[in-house]
Amino acid sequence: MSLHLFAGVRVRDIRVARQWYERLLGDPTFLPHDTEAVWTLAEDRSVYVVEDADGAG
Repeated sequence: MSLHLFAGVRVRDIRVARQWYERLLGDPTFLPHDTEAVWTLAEDRSVYVVEDADGAG
């Protein structure tokens, strides 16, 4: 059985959050749309940040 990790973080402001995550993880692997960024950390392991002001926090 293989394990795939795709973890998400909801943030209030994607521009501010991207700056912080880019300092931590480097440039995003890809940008699905204007309010989301995805970093591939290792094979089958990714984290994404998405703007969702109501759900952030």
